[in-house]
Amino acid sequence: MGAHVVIVATQYDTATHYIHEWAVRLRDDLLGTNAVSNCLLLAGESLCYSGNTFTDAVERADFVIFYGHGEPDHWIAMPKGAAANDVPLVDMNTVGNLRGRQVYAACCHSLAQLGVAFALANPGGKPEFIGYATAFDFSVAQREEFRRIIHYSVRDFILGKKTAAAIVSDQQAAWQQLDKAFSKGGMYSTLPDAAYAAANARSNARAIGNA
Repeated sequence: MGAHVVIVATQYDTATHYIHEWAVRLRDDLLGTNAVSNCLLLAGESLCYSGNTFTDAVERADFVIFYGHGEPDHWIAMPKGAAANDVPLVDMNTVGNLRGRQVYAACCHSLAQLGVAFALANPGGKPEFIGYATAFDFSVAQREEFRRIIHYSVRDFILGKKTAAAIVSDQQAAWQQLDKAFSKGGMYSTLPDAAYAAANARSNARAIGNA
């Protein structure tokens, strides 16, 4: 039997508008493989008011993938807007609900505290949490280059082709190569937003990690 995957993606600002597209393309790719039995794509915003939907989905999953915004101690389901606080999808009090699942968080910051809390809830180093300890950034103009790196990292993680440590190492190398490509003298250096794209790739290489 193939893997059971839950992808949660938010879509409420410019960044998540594009990242949601990445999630859709990942879902479509995974469903085209024999290694995945089912893959649910859920809207993070709606999960705030859907009772046990997220918990029920996680209980049936081997992998939980999040595409959106994050803080060190939580994934953001809904931005704060005019309110005092945002609405978390997973936070330090609920990260135990992910126990026993392999997790990839394509968002800023959450490896720093949420990833550590996940590791404490899963002693022995299995399963694993891949994410970013600081900001995860991308150039909108050059977003396809960034999407491709994330896509194949998540894909390899789900299909079991590499360990989390190997995926992190390979992704660091990919970001470093992209940094060079967009930097002065590189093959992409004359493209729009090249300097910003190089800086983002450089930052992402430092931020990626696993717990």
